[in-house]
Amino acid sequence: MTKRSITFEHLLYFLAFLLAAGLRFLNLGSAGLSELEAGWAMQALRVARGEPLAAAPLAQPAYIFLTGLTFTVLPATDALARFWPALSGSLLVLLPLFFRSALGRTAALICAFGLALDPGLVAGARTAGGPLMAASFALLALGFWRERQTVLAGLLAGLAVLSGPGLFFGLILAGLGLLVFRRSGWSIAHWGTNERPLDLRPALVAAAAVILLLGTYFFQVPQGLAGWFSGLADFLRGLIPPQMDAAPAGQILFTLMAYQPLALLFGLFGAFRILFAPALQPAASFSDAGRPAYLQTALTRRYTGLALVLWAGLALLLALLYPARQPGDLVWVIVPLWALAALELSDFLPQRKVDWLAAGHAALIFIFLALFWFNLSAIGRAPGAGFDLRAGVMLGTLALVILTTVLIGLGWSWETGLYGFTWGVGVSLLAYLISASWGVSQLRASQPVELWTQGPGVLQADLLRSTLEEISVWNTGFPDQIEILAPDSSASLQWNLRSFTHARFVANPASGVWSEGGLQTVRQGLNQGPPAVVITLTEEAPELAAGYRGQDFVYWVDRGWEGAAPQNLAGWITFRQAPLSQGSLYLWVRSDLFPDGAGETSRSQEIS
Repeated sequence: MTKRSITFEHLLYFLAFLLAAGLRFLNLGSAGLSELEAGWAMQALRVARGEPLAAAPLAQPAYIFLTGLTFTVLPATDALARFWPALSGSLLVLLPLFFRSALGRTAALICAFGLALDPGLVAGARTAGGPLMAASFALLALGFWRERQTVLAGLLAGLAVLSGPGLFFGLILAGLGLLVFRRSGWSIAHWGTNERPLDLRPALVAAAAVILLLGTYFFQVPQGLAGWFSGLADFLRGLIPPQMDAAPAGQILFTLMAYQPLALLFGLFGAFRILFAPALQPAASFSDAGRPAYLQTALTRRYTGLALVLWAGLALLLALLYPARQPGDLVWVIVPLWALAALELSDFLPQRKVDWLAAGHAALIFIFLALFWFNLSAIGRAPGAGFDLRAGVMLGTLALVILTTVLIGLGWSWETGLYGFTWGVGVSLLAYLISASWGVSQLRASQPVELWTQGPGVLQADLLRSTLEEISVWNTGFPDQIEILAPDSSASLQWNLRSFTHARFVANPASGVWSEGGLQTVRQGLNQGPPAVVITLTEEAPELAAGYRGQDFVYWVDRGWEGAAPQNLAGWITFRQAPLSQGSLYLWVRSDLFPDGAGETSRSQEIS
């Protein structure tokens, strides 16, 4: 048995993993959980606390139980609620390592760094309960299967089965791909894979063990075992239109173009070359094993490219046709798109020495495109002001990009012009890619102005929690012992009040305080008398006005535009400027809890 030595290539993959982990884990808990994320996190917290769950099957048992295990040994925080999606998203960048014989070593490395920097994958990995876990586990299982690591493939396949409805996109793609695969007569040898059949039993045993143990939370939550069927039911329900929360089909396309221009541009170029290049016709006397090495490599690349084109096309079609579509479904498009782009970009890397004329041409194109960006930014800042002049400058810079490429092609060589064009455009779009990834991970994490966010985000959750802790310290001496009555309709509110041991959630807190029948129910576990703190969703609460003081908090924020994109498109592209809608909740504190409020029955006033 030979030992595998660590090579420079492996170090580059490790660097790609560190880059991916940095973007996904840095300040992971800086933004509060959105309503959708908080719903999943609360289920995990109830599992960790041993509280009863709903009788219905759990749609994402992998996330819920893995996060629940984490909450049993570590404090339940926003960052830990996103830990497992971030980890699975970081590991996804190692996927090209398993397919480097099909992609080529250079293309596989480019693909790994592309997946590490991709804004959509970064945003998905920083979302609790999102669809990325299903895609990551399924694709990594395929990679380990290709490397003949059947036990690891089975473990990851079991996790994918428990990861919710997102898996079924992959299963449909796999079924359609297998159909084309068998009808085309392609051989596995076209991908450089050993055709010797594998023993399925270790993989099946490993997958069954994961599903049985984790799927039941070690036999403590039996309904988790039906998570696969619950995910299938959710996926099938999404096939029934209309879906009120579905993203417009135009938004799906706009999201792909706005966040993945580098992968989209070179992926389309690569797909065009693969589809319309002359077919390779090897001599009939050559078998797969007897073909010359260069011809075998070309065949492998062509068949790999065709498979990627088929995968990306079918995945995009499914994402557009699925009635309950969301931008997160694009994860199945992004992965093959980056692989296609990597195949194309690998042809333009310097082989021996740098062509300095092409490098100078690339620098000139970068300057032109920077000028284009500055004018676009000015239009975004002040729509309509000097639009004709700036639009003319933008068109002129694009014309100069094409003109310089043509002149260099005529004066020197078309190869030099093409190399310079590719490097210049590639570096410019790479700068945009890094900026977009930094925006979704650090500047506007979990905010609806970014198209990857599903559902309303939260704004002043930290301020609300710190206010409650301060009031609790005033009156109980502890930051989490104040009595709170809150509405049960908001998962994010329940999550943000998780540390308050005397928090209770009812349908209508304001009416429950004073109604004769509801008061006894509310008082369970509380001291006698009206609760110290009441949180309502409406400002008009006459039942509370006499004995409470109130303060509003801007708690929710959501998109304030209709359609695929905001009206000020230039402003959104350059600065993410877009109209947002806000929703408030109202905090009412019993007047006698304030130092100046003993016996006060006057109308409430704002807490300063």
